[in-house]
Amino acid sequence: MGNHYKDTFGLTYTVAGELTNTGTDPSSFTEINCIFYDKNGRVIETSSSFPPQSELAPGQSTPFEISVFTSYIDKISSFKVFADSSEYSSPYP
Repeated sequence: MGNHYKDTFGLTYTVAGELTNTGTDPSSFTEINCIFYDKNGRVIETSSSFPPQSELAPGQSTPFEISVFTSYIDKISSFKVFADSSEYSSPYP
């Protein structure tokens, strides 16, 4: 995982990092998903995004950035990121 931060105005929460295909086959139509939680572990918001390169060869990486615009931004205390593609699915958090 790379960075996570609120924007200057406190309206958007962004999670940025790098995704790597750790499988033995290419992945296609790769999607990044994020679940945002409050301090009690309750889901506040969800968001999904496609990385700039959604077709990944085995071992290949691509950066990603996923943001959520929510009125509950100050309640976000944790998040979990997972990825899915046509061929693979990371463990659901």
